Amino acid sequence: MAGVGTHSVTYTYVDVDGCINTAGLCTTVDLGEGINGNEMSVNGNVRVYPNPNAGQFTLETELSGLVSLQVFDVKGQLVQNEVFNGNGTRNIRLIDLSRFAKGTYSLRVQNAGSTVVQTVVVK
Repeated sequence: MAGVGTHSVTYTYVDVDGCINTAGLCTTVDLGEGINGNEMSVNGNVRVYPNPNAGQFTLETELSGLVSLQVFDVKGQLVQNEVFNGNGTRNIRLIDLSRFAKGTYSLRVQNAGSTVVQTVVVK
């Protein structure tokens, strides 16, 4: 049972092809928090550039606590999974998808119970 605070959750599962996969996210447990208590501002807290790109791009956040970063390909398969601790000021993550096919990817950022999904185009 998780107490008050931000926690990283990782789980392992077997997909329909019999492959073992791992996924993770972060979640926050709060007491007395209203329904809109922890909204993540897309404009102020999560930025992706350049977009489109050649497979390498920057994720810039201003989030505090555990941040879950997941990248999915067009088929919905997880191609990158990372959890890091945001310090509330400028956090920069360099993402390299150059080993994957060109196309459209979904970038999902989770923090404090909120989720932002952005589309990233690799040319």
